[in-house]
Amino acid sequence: MCCQYNSVLAKRILLRLTVIGCGLFSIPETGFAQSRISTSDPVTYSIRMTTSLRIPGKIETDRLRVWHALPPRKAWSLFTGEVGATGIQFSTGGELEYEAKHNSHHILWEKTLRLDPGETHRFLSQFEVRSMRRMLLPGSVSSDWEQFSAVPPAVLLSSEARNEEIHDLIQQHAGRIKEECGPYDAILAASAWIGQYLKYDAGVWFETNQVNAILSEKKGHCGHQATIFRQFCGAFGIPVRTIHGLNLYEEDGVGELHSIRPDFTNVHTWSEIYIPGIGWVEVEPVSDQNPFMIGSHLIRNNDWFQNYSIWVCANGEERQPKWTSVEGKYESDYQVEHLIEYRATPE
Repeated sequence: MCCQYNSVLAKRILLRLTVIGCGLFSIPETGFAQSRISTSDPVTYSIRMTTSLRIPGKIETDRLRVWHALPPRKAWSLFTGEVGATGIQFSTGGELEYEAKHNSHHILWEKTLRLDPGETHRFLSQFEVRSMRRMLLPGSVSSDWEQFSAVPPAVLLSSEARNEEIHDLIQQHAGRIKEECGPYDAILAASAWIGQYLKYDAGVWFETNQVNAILSEKKGHCGHQATIFRQFCGAFGIPVRTIHGLNLYEEDGVGELHSIRPDFTNVHTWSEIYIPGIGWVEVEPVSDQNPFMIGSHLIRNNDWFQNYSIWVCANGEERQPKWTSVEGKYESDYQVEHLIEYRATPE
């Protein structure tokens, strides 16, 4: 469930990349230097999230829970505490919660009385968050692949690629990239390959974890692209995790993607990889620039769910609203809409 800021994905990372056979890239290796992540361009975002839904006529609904995610604290947050937001407000009935298992700060609304068919329910939250542009500097990463043989066990356990079955096509390209490149440049090459091979399409019918469908159809949105990036990292032997969060580009929360699915605008999925001696580093594998350059408009949320979540007890079954794809557009049985509006104030 995610959306790319710009649907024009033809432009890709071509800096220092030279196309060779089978769509691979020959890139000079990068030497080792002190680890550095540069930050710049601070921006304060005032964010307002509104979730609305309508109780279906043919479904008996007697429990409704809605969550809104809050960003975790980062080094640039400029205030103490674990939550990365300030000025938090929310509509009646909500409560601030912390779920330790998922390290999730969020707001929860719960309604347990029987809900009448045709009723519309809205849930509102707003907060401010400070973000910055951040980038891993090229000279920060050793060109030695052996460094990944000493990754801590806890990191390996948290990597989403640890039990990944790598598709033959990815294995082939990843193997040749690894022969040509060090770790930093291999990430550049994998990101460029994804951008050139997969056409951006937010209306695809298949799920983000369906690797065969993604590669055969050669299209998908950022969640599908993150899946293929995870495949590359698994083949490289680089620990990788998925990041869910905000991608702020439409101030009114609508935009073109809203017509495809009314909860896609201003949300995004990207990744982070573990680099020995540095730690977990964000990567935007669908960037048309340097994938290690993360704009201030990308704001990470918790690792439990992406920006919001809804669960209902429908005819005695605890489940989420069901989304159905019809001719490239999605509809849910609860007529769900999730708007993320914002105002940006550069410092």
